[in-house]
Amino acid sequence: MVADGYWALSMACNVYLTFFRKYDAGQLRAMDWKYVVFCYGFSFIPSFVYLFVQSSSRGKVYGSAVVSFS
Repeated sequence: MVADGYWALSMACNVYLTFFRKYDAGQLRAMDWKYVVFCYGFSFIPSFVYLFVQSSSRGKVYGSAVVSFS
């Protein structure tokens, strides 16, 4: 969900670059890989760190993903 906000920021940057810096479609397309690294990279770092974080009172941050139907 954090990546969605980063993608919105990236698209706002595209609008800025198009209107105020006169970028064309080719120049914007060349920046796509930077957007992917920015949006998914910044989202990946905390999610990866939380795999290893735990406390004695609350346990791990990520819990079981099993749904029980009883």
